[in-house]
Amino acid sequence: ECFVPDEGYIWSSSDYGGLELCSVAQKTFKLFGASSVHYQKVNAGYDMHSYLGSGLAAAFSPEFAAIVRERKLDRDGAYRAFLAFKKSDDPKLRAFFKHWRTFAKPVGLGYPGGLGAKTMVIFARATYGVTMTEDQAAQFKEVWFEMYPEMRDYFFWVNAQTDPHNLDDYCYMTPLGMLRSGAAYTEAANGACMQSPAAEGAKAALILVQRKCYDPSLGSPLYGRSDMFNFIHDENMLRHRLDDQDDLQERIEDVEKTMIEQMQLVMPDVKITVETALMDRWYKEAEPVFDDAGRLKIWEKAG
Repeated sequence: ECFVPDEGYIWSSSDYGGLELCSVAQKTFKLFGASSVHYQKVNAGYDMHSYLGSGLAAAFSPEFAAIVRERKLDRDGAYRAFLAFKKSDDPKLRAFFKHWRTFAKPVGLGYPGGLGAKTMVIFARATYGVTMTEDQAAQFKEVWFEMYPEMRDYFFWVNAQTDPHNLDDYCYMTPLGMLRSGAAYTEAANGACMQSPAAEGAKAALILVQRKCYDPSLGSPLYGRSDMFNFIHDENMLRHRLDDQDDLQERIEDVEKTMIEQMQLVMPDVKITVETALMDRWYKEAEPVFDDAGRLKIWEKAG
């Protein structure tokens, strides 16, 4: 929070929504068609961590399992019931929602990369601060397979991607045509369905957003009035000049539109979303905030 923009400027942070799981959806759709549950739920606008969280809660929380059983809820019904806890007046229900959604993050993002139960324990603790036993990790994986049956077929596909120059290794082709050979199993599983597609789309967006800031021939409202000051994983952070010309909303919309269009070069069949937060200093937790007219305004830290 000690980083602040120059006087007369404001910062924006435009971030993809659930990009890695969008990438899983695209890859499994390409391999297996519309039967992919990832593809179905991403395009239906589901919060993917909450969807998996509802399945984990139904499997391992007796209280939530009773709700699902008594109401005769299917997977989608359980998801909606679970999602309602997010804004409940009861703090215990909100805490319950947060607990299982947090558990869903390492499970939903780690297992597509080919992790086993033992490595999941390490990954969950190191990356998300989530503690689980190896037995629990194995049980979570079975629930994950039940909710996303296409992933068993995906791992069969990965096993068939052997490197022709060394059959002990794996290989895969990225969406934009780069061949990665000599890969370990987890590198191939993770790279083919998550990291490589997301990276290629994010870099394509980064390049074009940058060009729009400096190339007048592109006719962007960003030209001469905004510039990139940081790029974090898949997040474009820009500095915008503020003056009497009230076109900040137009500039933000151009950034978001560019990011979506460039990501769809590698993920053409899934719904891509981008959210932007405005900041007067660098806040990791900043979120989009809108005025009554639906225009972005500066996020302010509570307290």
